[in-house]
Amino acid sequence: MEKNSDNVVEIIKELKCANDVFVLLEEPYLRPIVPDEYSNHVAIHRVENICNMFIEPSVLDGYLDSCTFFVLPGWIDNWQENILDYNMCGKDSRSFFSLNYSSILVVDTGFYPDLKSKIEQFSEFTGLPFKVLPVKIDYFVLFIENLILRWNIGKKQNQLKSSNKKVASYAMSLDFVRKMADVPDEAEAVDSICTLFNMMFAPENIVYHSSTDAGVDVCVFNSSGIGEELINSFKHSDASYMVFDPGNSFAIKISARDELLGIVEVCNIAYPENIEEYLGIALDIAKASSLTLSNIRRYEELSRSRKQYADLADMFRTTNRILSHDIANSLQVVTSALDVYVDSEEGHFIDMAMKAAHKSISLIREMQDLDSAYSIDSALSINTVKDFIVNVVDRYGIPFSINGNCLVRIDAAFASVVDNIVSNAIVHGGSHKICVNIKKIDDICRIEFVDDGIGIPDDIKLRVFDEGFKYGETGHTGFGLFIAKKTIERYGGTIHVEDNSPKGTKFIIQLSVATVDSTMK
Repeated sequence: MEKNSDNVVEIIKELKCANDVFVLLEEPYLRPIVPDEYSNHVAIHRVENICNMFIEPSVLDGYLDSCTFFVLPGWIDNWQENILDYNMCGKDSRSFFSLNYSSILVVDTGFYPDLKSKIEQFSEFTGLPFKVLPVKIDYFVLFIENLILRWNIGKKQNQLKSSNKKVASYAMSLDFVRKMADVPDEAEAVDSICTLFNMMFAPENIVYHSSTDAGVDVCVFNSSGIGEELINSFKHSDASYMVFDPGNSFAIKISARDELLGIVEVCNIAYPENIEEYLGIALDIAKASSLTLSNIRRYEELSRSRKQYADLADMFRTTNRILSHDIANSLQVVTSALDVYVDSEEGHFIDMAMKAAHKSISLIREMQDLDSAYSIDSALSINTVKDFIVNVVDRYGIPFSINGNCLVRIDAAFASVVDNIVSNAIVHGGSHKICVNIKKIDDICRIEFVDDGIGIPDDIKLRVFDEGFKYGETGHTGFGLFIAKKTIERYGGTIHVEDNSPKGTKFIIQLSVATVDSTMK
């Protein structure tokens, strides 16, 4: 006998029951497919013979051996319709029952008062003797209670397993939070986040997308599987997470105080059926991660601010010393020389006053350059290195050559850097020719100023960038290269000096290459 069980699902839907539903089916029924929205609240139990729910197996087995046809009162009440469900194998109903069964046993639950007449009609139709076995519902109640109890135990066991998994996940997350408290920088923090996501969800790929242009860009375990277009769409949405088709990948935002710090992309997890549970854990990890990343960034900002403050304080001390000492001394020379000149009218006192005045003017200009070197408000813009250098070197009227070019982020203070290097090469080094080589090496722009002068002794090379350091008879204020170094460091670059072969000096500046859409020739 084969029956369609689709109507069982329809009945479950029509119930609209807020509680659990327990469904009993006799074995000939096909097991219905329960929709996902009901799977946690519906239990399907199949029994070989529904009479087993009313009679103890030991009693029922005796009748089974004698080929007895078991029925309940409900079946007998509509026996004319129910026999139509049986496959008669080409035989008429009467012959089918007489050939397959020796008797009829009606398990009487006492709920059908007109049962006897219906049994007699069915017995007469089949030609089989019948027997009525009165039963109470106590056994049935115990049977049902036992099934429901076992179902509830199974649910509790599943809940316990789920809870244990969550406890283990949260314990791992708490351990992660504790360890993250000691992480010193963002790169290490991001690596720890990616490692934890990899351990928790066993994905094929993990990608970390930073929300800032500087610092950490991505932490990749394998290649990205979602794509930048979808990630950018998610980035500009209000959602805290997004699940991607076919439901085995997701992305989580890491945010703090409405500031997006980064996005973790988790691709092709091993068990996509657990994705809802994973999302809850991932959101908790994201909250813990946001605190760590935010603290690291605030600490780095504070450290930068402290350094800027220290540098500014140092600049003010230097400026004050120059104003109070060097310029004051020069002005004293001017006034003294003019006083003597008034009395003697000797011309060399005028020359002395002019030199002291020019020195004061030079110092004031260098203080302006020093202010630019320490400036934190000056906006850097993308410029070609070659144009800056040509504009400066042209003023000196000596032979020079420039090879190559780069795009870098600088400001007007870079002209002062070039001017100091070129001026030192001519005035202090006695150079007659300067060659500038500009090379792009990976993402670094290397700028070499090569002269043919007398060179710089090795012990002096280590000090040429020190504040106020002067060397030789041509030494001036001692601030030019110090200011140049501070300016290059503000750009995030480096500057150092080397010997040139066969003679002369080579000043080398390294800056990060600026990226734009157009290609520079």
